[in-house]
Amino acid sequence: MSMKIDIVGSGPSWVRISYVGAYNFDKFYRDIINFFKANGYFFNEKVHIELVRPTGKDHKIDFVGSKEVDDYARYLMSIEIWALRTSKLSAKEDLYKGEIQVRIKGTMEIDYKNKFERYGAIGKVMRSFYHKYIIKKRLWTKYAADVYVDTNGMIANIKQNLGLITQY
Repeated sequence: MSMKIDIVGSGPSWVRISYVGAYNFDKFYRDIINFFKANGYFFNEKVHIELVRPTGKDHKIDFVGSKEVDDYARYLMSIEIWALRTSKLSAKEDLYKGEIQVRIKGTMEIDYKNKFERYGAIGKVMRSFYHKYIIKKRLWTKYAADVYVDTNGMIANIKQNLGLITQY
């Protein structure tokens, strides 16, 4: 059975970003997709719900990105977006006002093809030995570091898009 290890946003506590104000929703959405593509992730929009309410539109969007590094490891990035009470500010521009909340998690999945499973109980022992003595350094210096960099790159991309950080 594959093993998932949370690198950024461990367990139930994901990295959270909140913003209230004006933003370009279309650019925000496109930039997330472009980041996945530019960094070699296959991504899927698992949920896209739009509700029209008297206070404005509410959007719920969930992305899941995966990047196969080799036959043993892949990186997973999950993004959940809630755009609440959005209303258009300008007919000429794609500017909206409202509240946006984002949750992000970066995970590495090892043995995602379940190569050791076919050997039963001895496979579990072999996988444990493989993790402790053969691949341990690569797990933490390569795989975990890559997930950390990619996920924090997405976080910086989102924050910059919302004007929460500026680029010098």
